[in-house]
Amino acid sequence: MQRIAERLYLASCEDAEAVTQGPFAVVMICEWPCRIFSERLGRPLRTLVSQGRETLVAGKPYFHLDLPNLEIPNYRVCDFVETLERIKRWQESHEVVILSEHAESRGASLGMLWLAFRARTISRSSFRAARMDFQNLYPRYAPWPGLVIFLEQEWDAFA
Repeated sequence: MQRIAERLYLASCEDAEAVTQGPFAVVMICEWPCRIFSERLGRPLRTLVSQGRETLVAGKPYFHLDLPNLEIPNYRVCDFVETLERIKRWQESHEVVILSEHAESRGASLGMLWLAFRARTISRSSFRAARMDFQNLYPRYAPWPGLVIFLEQEWDAFA
């Protein structure tokens, strides 16, 4: 798990113990949370968290955004913007973790969008400039090709 901004962290499923035991609100940005994370909670996370709905798990807010890795993107800007707004709201009362399987593509891309358009701590002039700034902070960033295409094409819609 790595802190990328005040009250904001990126984590992978390997960080499940720290995430589930900590005081974190959790944004899961993946197809479905992995087996490791579900085992830490003691039952399948699918039974606790519904896609696209905010849910309390052990008194902490969870949200799942189904975002499969695709070669040809069909993502929607509004899904990302709504999730960024949720993070902003949650930060008023929680530390927030963005969780994805390896914390390299989807979750990290959401974190980069946060830094560019909400925290304004990295460049927001273009995806390319933001990516360079973000990789200096978070060298593990390795977005899938479909996500790169989407972010390049839709970057200005996040402003």
